[in-house]
Amino acid sequence: MPDSRENLTTRDDAATRDDAATPDDAAAPDDAAARASIAQWCRDHVADILEQPVSEIDLDADFDRLGVDSAVAVSLLIAVEDHYGVDVAPEALFENPTLNALAAYLYDQGAPDLAQR
Repeated sequence: MPDSRENLTTRDDAATRDDAATPDDAAAPDDAAARASIAQWCRDHVADILEQPVSEIDLDADFDRLGVDSAVAVSLLIAVEDHYGVDVAPEALFENPTLNALAAYLYDQGAPDLAQR
């Protein structure tokens, strides 16, 4: 028959692991909110350049589907650098071909500080 103290130790260990995971879990919504804030800023900027309503700019649509040509892409890269202080290589737009993907990339480059700008 197993010792009951052994079961208590296991439960205590599980509780400790759960407690340790809580701060990481709590940070996840902040990360998502920061990425969403960056995506919204990019969306507003692209809508302005393309002279379209913001509601017409799908955050998950490929840039070419949105009508983002090389001139618009360069304008976006310059604006991102001016606004967030992050130098983005043009290749990054090919590797992150949607506004949500670009926002995640920008967030990864500057961590949470970017969304504060």
